Amino acid sequence: MRPRTRRSVRGLRALTLGLLLGGVFAAACSSSAEAFPLVNGPVTITPTTSVASGQDLKSGQTINITVAANSTLDRTNLSAFGFPSGVAVMKALECDDPDGLASNLPTKEAYHCDGNTIQATAYVNADGSFKIDNFVVYSLPDEPTFDEGPGSLPACGTQANQCVLYIGPDQEDFSKPHLFSSPFLVTPTSNDQGLGVVSGKGTSGSVTSSDSGSSGGTLAFTGIPLALPAMVGSGILLVVSATEARRRLRHRVGP
Repeated sequence: MRPRTRRSVRGLRALTLGLLLGGVFAAACSSSAEAFPLVNGPVTITPTTSVASGQDLKSGQTINITVAANSTLDRTNLSAFGFPSGVAVMKALECDDPDGLASNLPTKEAYHCDGNTIQATAYVNADGSFKIDNFVVYSLPDEPTFDEGPGSLPACGTQANQCVLYIGPDQEDFSKPHLFSSPFLVTPTSNDQGLGVVSGKGTSGSVTSSDSGSSGGTLAFTGIPLALPAMVGSGILLVVSATEARRRLRHRVGP
């Protein structure tokens, strides 16, 4: 067996690097698309009609909201926060979440949540589980449905200003127990004003919740930069080309 030469070692390193970059590229591509259903702690969002991988929700589209058993909205916790017997009507409404970050989740309704989108249910189990079916999502502001003109707040739907659902018994008091859904994107209709453009980043703050899945300062995935796949792909092609060139050269001139 011939000993390894510098060229063969370099070629092996280049091949290994190429495989690693290929893995990164594949992972980036697979995670760049919004995958439905969207799950955040006990909250699951499921479109009522099929959404192809990588596609966003459309303004006016309906979703089902499922909240699993949780210690934030169960009767024991609600009773501790002053709700009689722990019984409360649960509401869901659409809010903004700049950059899709947990640290940018709203801490108040004013200018961050749209009361026009509110839907509610009184059918809540003692363990905090319930469903709200056929909730309609909008790219906000929405002119044709709510007569909201350009510049109205909240504004959400784009990558820079994603939408999120507030879920709880009192949308006017965020100090009371509540949950948030995963952030999501909404494509506006042709006559929508929902461009999701606002100045600044909104109000930062932690979520009042005893469920780890609904709070904290973690980063919610907002998609990879558009140029990253092309850059990584080009890098892989260069590495593979260089490796092939070294292999051919080695066969020509020997070790």
